Amino acid sequence: MRHASLRAMTVYGTLTAVVFALGASVPTPLYPLYQRVYGLVPFQVTALFAIYVVALLIALLTAGRLSNHLGRKPVIAGALLLNLAALAIFLAADSYQGLLLARVVQGLAMGIAVPTCGAAIVDADPERGPVLNSVVPFLGMSFGALSTGLLVSLAPHPMALPYVAIGIFSVLSLLALVRMPETCPRHPGALASLRPSLGVPRAARAQFIRYLPPVLTGWAIGGLYMSLMPTLLNRALHTESQMVTGVIVCVLMGSAAVAVMVGRTRPASRMMLAGAVAQMLGIPLTLAGMELGQGPLMFLGTMIVGTGQGLVFSSILRLLLPLAEGQERASMLATFFALSYTAFAAPAVLAGMAVPYLGLMQTAFVYGMVILVALALALLGLRRVPEPKRC
Repeated sequence: MRHASLRAMTVYGTLTAVVFALGASVPTPLYPLYQRVYGLVPFQVTALFAIYVVALLIALLTAGRLSNHLGRKPVIAGALLLNLAALAIFLAADSYQGLLLARVVQGLAMGIAVPTCGAAIVDADPERGPVLNSVVPFLGMSFGALSTGLLVSLAPHPMALPYVAIGIFSVLSLLALVRMPETCPRHPGALASLRPSLGVPRAARAQFIRYLPPVLTGWAIGGLYMSLMPTLLNRALHTESQMVTGVIVCVLMGSAAVAVMVGRTRPASRMMLAGAVAQMLGIPLTLAGMELGQGPLMFLGTMIVGTGQGLVFSSILRLLLPLAEGQERASMLATFFALSYTAFAAPAVLAGMAVPYLGLMQTAFVYGMVILVALALALLGLRRVPEPKRC
């Protein structure tokens, strides 16, 4: 295959992955609007987020390997069509149930697109592909939240225009796909690939348990930001501006993207420790900013937390992947993502359920304290994390 064609596929796969990540973050700045229009309580907001994550996880575990058998292009096309369907449902939704349906379809599209676009990028550029796959989700969600916040605050039709914009990008991606090369030929076994394979090799279990907690706390923090943070910001800063929500999510994801780039060439064990410590430092600053109503302090804490997340995420796969081989590696990765996405959604749902009893701000403080305790315990296990042996 010609070098120019492979380069085109690298660019295409990266931009298409960004489109999916953009769309995934669009609803977050809109949550306060949905609350006002549909009279939603915090639990319903977190359920909107959680149902998306559950659908994403189901698609990831079942259809994540489908492109190895059907080819990258047909599966990317299917994911883009699902994404367009989700956007159409968002635009037509006139009830909470419509929003739930849209989030389910969007989660399915994202769960299919993430591994397929990622595989296409690595096919076309094995050297830079893993780095692009690490950074693209953070960049996409960062720009998606920021641009949606700007559109909601400054443009007309705030509950429609962001989805129309993502729809246009999705159509352009679909049209451009026709000109792209296929990087993975068809292979038999498509139906068998739909069966999830979970498990951790016995030899890797102790290290898996040691490395995982800082990652799960990072996902749990992200879940709070992507669900209740818009309402928390409005309450803490006494503002109804959705631009503020877009900016804080942008700060979280953007700082994580920068940290991934910085940490990828440094010793994984040190980056894991540094990331866990950064999260521990950032959470109290963010909570203090909420309590004092100080936006700059909240944003500083968020930037430190995001940096910690990026350092942890840049380290975890480098530490885990050498511990398994072949099918064991695929099963371990599936288990890793299943636990990660559970941590992304479940704590946020529990927080939404607690709000009527504790209040919004108090729930956020309890949430933060639980994560701090979990991080402190995780650090005890990370004090002596060896670098994985390289073959």
